[in-house]
Amino acid sequence: MGLIQLETEAAEPVVAQGTRITAFRRKLRLRLPGLDREFTWARPLAVLVQTPDGGEVMMPAAEMAADVQTGLAVLTGIGLILLLWLFVRRLRPPDRNPRGE
Repeated sequence: MGLIQLETEAAEPVVAQGTRITAFRRKLRLRLPGLDREFTWARPLAVLVQTPDGGEVMMPAAEMAADVQTGLAVLTGIGLILLLWLFVRRLRPPDRNPRGE
């Protein structure tokens, strides 16, 4: 087994009124050498719906977590820029002649 693995897994199918529903997820595994532990991150990928008449529909899973994480990262960046601007502004000596005379 490698240090990093990316795999797609299917959950146990659920059957309701003849319709079979199977969820899929993408899983990232990170194994560190010398440790008996691994870090795993999984996210929903898609749902396969199979109807009794033989029809199949693969629907991608809507994942809002990535959008929320991106939004938080952008807000954090804006906040850091504002804090840095305030800090630099405070360190700068005041202008002794504001009219330019």
